[in-house]
Amino acid sequence: MKFHKQIFTILILAILGATVASTSAQHYNGAKDKQLTSLNFSNIMNNPVTPWNPKSIYPVIDSTAYIHPQASVIGDVIIGANVMVSPMASIRGDEGMPVFIGKDSNVQDGVVIHGLETTDEQGKPIKKHLVAVNGKKYAVYVGENVTLAHQSMVHGSAYVGNETFIGFQSLVFKAK
Repeated sequence: MKFHKQIFTILILAILGATVASTSAQHYNGAKDKQLTSLNFSNIMNNPVTPWNPKSIYPVIDSTAYIHPQASVIGDVIIGANVMVSPMASIRGDEGMPVFIGKDSNVQDGVVIHGLETTDEQGKPIKKHLVAVNGKKYAVYVGENVTLAHQSMVHGSAYVGNETFIGFQSLVFKAK
């Protein structure tokens, strides 16, 4: 009898988990507006306020992007159309900001995207920690149709151009 109760409990939990995952996917992909900017997902959040970052900023994510529930997107991050962010990936625009991910890019399992602080404690930009792209400055810029393979790390200041493949467990640091 105890064995049957355990199986029943596991089945109920599996059904609930599938329902939550399905609901999350609908929220991510079914938004009527073009960007998801204020939905309450525990894995998508504002950056903390710090001495070098006095503003709390929520990520801007295109409604066609997919962010896996086990990935995290924090702070001043812009994610374009048709981007996939896989489980255990971490994209943090909390110290180095902003972080940009171009359309049709693929951020695979365990990828880390982060940057060195881009503003000092007096609020002045730290220019050597920024890359300029089309007149705008970024801590990390990842272009269009880019693949960041499993467990790779892009740490800013960094620029990854369009149509680029960053290999498994690679490190891109202060580079173009």
